[in-house]
Formats: sequence, C-alpha cells, structure tokens
Amino acid sequence: MIEDFPENHELIWLFESEPEILNPQEPWLFNTITFKTQRNGLEVVCSILPSYGDLSLRLSLQETEIVAVDFFRIRRSSIRNEKGCEALVVEFGEASDFKTFELQLKPHVHLSWGNHFL
Repeated sequence: MIEDFPENHELIWLFESEPEILNPQEPWLFNTITFKTQRNGLEVVCSILPSYGDLSLRLSLQETEIVAVDFFRIRRSSIRNEKGCEALVVEFGEASDFKTFELQLKPHVHLSWGNHFL
C-alpha cells in the first residue's frame, strides 16, 4: 500500500476535473480513480490505485498516444505547488534505482524522471 497519498480535493484541484471512479461504493484509497484533463492540446489520463501503489499515465496529442507509463508499488505520491508550477510527484522505495517522477500540469505539461547511476 502507498504510504502517503494526496487528499481527494488536492487531486481534483490539480487535474481540474472530477475523476471516473471504478466502484463508487468504495473509498478512493481502495478504488481505481481516473482523471482526464486537457492542457495545450495534450490529453492527460492518469489512473491511480492507491491501495496497491499503482499509477498509469497516458499522454496523447490529437488522439495519438505519445507517452504510456505504468508504475507498480510506488512508495508515496504528493502534489507540488510552488512558483507557478503544479505537479503530481511520485516517489519510489529506498532500494529503487528510480528517481522521483513528476507530472507537471501547469504552466504546461512536462514529465521528469530518470534512474540513479551506480
């Protein structure tokens, strides 16, 4: 299970949309929640299953998928809002070779990710 997860209102604020919820009778933490938003011609679709720490991200330009990323067993996620930038931040476990992943939505869409050089 993910250690830290943004509040519902924080995710709605970031994506500026209400999510599609797989099972409306279940709490968000134990559900699959999908946010869809448009930014400067890009469609952003982000599905999160907090109880497993799974996150799926799809970016499309004019209905053509250009980025598809799936993460499993992420450690925590949070919202970053500073200096006019708004982003979803995903952190991996201590033993992971991956750096923090960021999906920035404002002022424009930007992805940042990598791995550590050993």
